[in-house]
Amino acid sequence: MTKVICALILVACLISCGKAPKDKTVTAFQEEEITDGVYAAVLIPLNAKVTNEVTGEVKISKYGDDFRVTLNLRHAPSGMHEQHLYTGTVCPQFDADKNIDGYIDAEEARASLGLVLVPFDGDLSSQAGGGGIYPKGSYKYSNSTSYQLMLTDLEQPDDVINDMMTKLKGARFSVEKKVVVVYGRGTNLPNSVSNSNLPLVCGILTKTNESPQEEEDWRPPPPRRPREDNYRSPPPEPEPPQEPPRTEPSGGSWWDHWTQRWRRWSERVRDWWYNEG
Repeated sequence: MTKVICALILVACLISCGKAPKDKTVTAFQEEEITDGVYAAVLIPLNAKVTNEVTGEVKISKYGDDFRVTLNLRHAPSGMHEQHLYTGTVCPQFDADKNIDGYIDAEEARASLGLVLVPFDGDLSSQAGGGGIYPKGSYKYSNSTSYQLMLTDLEQPDDVINDMMTKLKGARFSVEKKVVVVYGRGTNLPNSVSNSNLPLVCGILTKTNESPQEEEDWRPPPPRRPREDNYRSPPPEPEPPQEPPRTEPSGGSWWDHWTQRWRRWSERVRDWWYNEG
């Protein structure tokens, strides 16, 4: 009897001990939605054969409905630089170079980076917008948008398949521990490189103690309205009627009238006298 009781107690302990790690594992993979604050990352070179001198940093600030991105890149090669926020949380390492040609191309980096979530181009509010407008050479990029407007676009169905971008698909939008990558064009590349647009630098965002209100160029964003298909701007308000310009009454006393005539006549006589004399 005693052996049976001990066996039951042992089984109960094993079951209770086995559940705890499972619950912790599930909780650890739950992403937290982005909160107000500043998220920053130092950008580290990935392809030393293209350039090993490039340095930079990226900063994402969210305050209320204001979503702002600033990115500085120094000693960068000439040409256009695409820059994206990815779904991945790991920058490509040396072992990402699968064909061992000395370059980490876009296809090899994709295994670590995942898919593009927000392109840092001319329009942060839409994945399809922006017109592929990216900075060139060494630059300082700064752009902002309505957070709700951007979130509305990310929550739309992903109608385009087999591309490098993705939508949230029911997940929460988060930038904590997400990867930011800037691309640059390589020259004199071997045939083993699938694309000349190589990942240039990479950084992992972490939340800082900085407040977005403390930034020098921060201004309270104007009120914004989410994009709606049937939304029409309200008619302009009528301008208030303008009052006619005021005019001073003309005229004066008879003495003023004759005094002015005498002064004009005297000036004419004096000018004639000096000119003829």
